[in-house]
Amino acid sequence: MRQLDSLISFQVGLPRTIQDWQDDVELPRNICDEDFNEGTTHLPPSRPESELTTASYIRAKSRIMAVFGKISDLAYSREPVTYDEVLEIDRRLEEVYGLVPFNFRIRPVDQSFADPSDLILRRYTLELLYQKARCVLHRRYLGEVHSNLRYAYSRWVCMSASKEILRHQADLHHETQPGGILYRDRQFPNSLQNADYLLAAMIICLELSYDPPGEPTINSDVTVVIKGREDLLTSLETSHQIFEQSRRRSMDAQKAYAALTTMLRRVKKAGLSTAEPIKRLPAGNPDGQPVNTHTSKEFH
Repeated sequence: MRQLDSLISFQVGLPRTIQDWQDDVELPRNICDEDFNEGTTHLPPSRPESELTTASYIRAKSRIMAVFGKISDLAYSREPVTYDEVLEIDRRLEEVYGLVPFNFRIRPVDQSFADPSDLILRRYTLELLYQKARCVLHRRYLGEVHSNLRYAYSRWVCMSASKEILRHQADLHHETQPGGILYRDRQFPNSLQNADYLLAAMIICLELSYDPPGEPTINSDVTVVIKGREDLLTSLETSHQIFEQSRRRSMDAQKAYAALTTMLRRVKKAGLSTAEPIKRLPAGNPDGQPVNTHTSKEFH
């Protein structure tokens, strides 16, 4: 309930309802069913995080979501937020992500053929939550980085996380097609997932609009600059094609397709002449509109 509150509240642009101080429930212990029975009066201590149990996934997801809740609070805070606070939460996010068991870490699809589909989907769920949290935490500094190099780290985090999100979108789409390892258990992306993909696409569009192609600086590597833009545009166009294919069976995909069509048009226009920068992202749902959260089943 707490996790759903954080995700849906953020998507519709509202502060979360359930606050940390209202939570009096600890994480389930990392133990197996055989570690206790009906005669047990005290639960045994948790096994090491490296040992997989039925509670391992819940523990990993709960930790990431707890940090995302704090990130969401910052996004809606009326009080000024210092960059040191942001970096402290960033460190905490990296810390909890480092506790994710190896079996739940994302890996190339060609290394997952022997894994059950539910395990693969759980890996993607944890990875997308982590990358989304990075984007939301640092995106407020995308505009400032061009005038203050102190925020260069935030720019790097946003771009790397956004590219990873769109890469995962492409991988999931490919593997849910006939012949893919997730075809039998395919799930149409729901509004929460589509919003994550659109968030990543908007961040990349924002970066491209702030940095339109032109005369490179003296110290620029022209090949790297051009190749970087080409890679970003390729990611956007791939995402656009995926939304186009799914828009007839999902209203959320239709909205994302329309938004991305407009953004791509502006980015490509900026490639010919310097265009007006796209407006900065709002704190919540990328398109600023409430979205139906019941279009399909979420990842486990």
